[in-house]
Amino acid sequence: MDRETAVARKQVQDADTAIMQEWDQIRNVEKARSTTTKPETTFEAMLNAIGDSLSDLASSEDEVDLEPDDDDEEDTELGKLTKDDKCG
Repeated sequence: MDRETAVARKQVQDADTAIMQEWDQIRNVEKARSTTTKPETTFEAMLNAIGDSLSDLASSEDEVDLEPDDDDEEDTELGKLTKDDKCG
């Protein structure tokens, strides 16, 4: 019976060792992944980017159009007086 117990203990130890080795491999893979991939964008950074884009939209709508419209050019002739219109 002692021999069977010793064999069973050895099998459990071997299984424990195999499990620990697998966990070590998984941790090593995760460490390698974390150093080789692009860091994730934080929620605060995303909110800042959204806020910046919204303020850019607001400022572009507030810009004043300084170029004359085509409609205004047609009206300039209407305001001129002819010799017949002048008094005296």
